[in-house]
Amino acid sequence: IFKISFISFFSHLSLTNIARHLKKLSLFFSPGPPSNVQAIPVFKQTIRVLWDPPLEPNGIIREYRLYYRKSIADSLLTDPTEHVLSGNMKSKYLPQLESETEYSFWVKASTSIGVGGNSTVVRQMTQEQVSAHFLRAFDTLVQWKTWSDQTKLFP
Repeated sequence: IFKISFISFFSHLSLTNIARHLKKLSLFFSPGPPSNVQAIPVFKQTIRVLWDPPLEPNGIIREYRLYYRKSIADSLLTDPTEHVLSGNMKSKYLPQLESETEYSFWVKASTSIGVGGNSTVVRQMTQEQVSAHFLRAFDTLVQWKTWSDQTKLFP
């Protein structure tokens, strides 16, 4: 019964009107998954996870939920760690991870309607040595050097 009335309702509308009504209906659905998820090692025990908003936000994104856990054989038996972040954040530094360990990361978006589906799962290993390729526009690069008795303050 619902399908018949739904089809007959749309049969009286032009394609432009149908698209307009479907766009309004999309606001009643939870958001799609965040896109372009990346996990980049930045320090020995720190990984930065970055993402873009969902391609189909279906409303205003109120928060993101970032999940991660060790990528081990029995990882399905362990609950992931969850961070709830405001909807304007698109990255998170995760410090104090175990060195030389692979982690799995994924993100969900949330609107007033509900929480959307999982993004693609990204795996990354913490690394002993990291390079500066993780920077985006407006990031600041801080370079650490060790001090020794032979370091000259002024050349």
